[in-house]
Amino acid sequence: MSWGLKVGRHLGVTAADILSDCQVLVSAMSSSTLPHWKLWSLFGSVMRLYSSYDVVSFWIPRESNEAAHLLAKWGLSHDCNGYLNFWELLHETE
Repeated sequence: MSWGLKVGRHLGVTAADILSDCQVLVSAMSSSTLPHWKLWSLFGSVMRLYSSYDVVSFWIPRESNEAAHLLAKWGLSHDCNGYLNFWELLHETE
């Protein structure tokens, strides 16, 4: 989520709907409540980015987030930096 918020800020995005299959994270972001004290540093930096947007977070089932998981799986096996064109990767992940 942090990376996406940073990219959005860089692109001048001011409003966003965030969909995540991590229910704990969505609840924490929506209520601005730290889910676990060990996550304070990471959560604080994400919350600062999150609060700079007009944003709404939604929980979605893992099955509905398949594209994100395929891209993450692809990223683990490829050395890449910068922005990726999803359409160029579409056939590589099938």
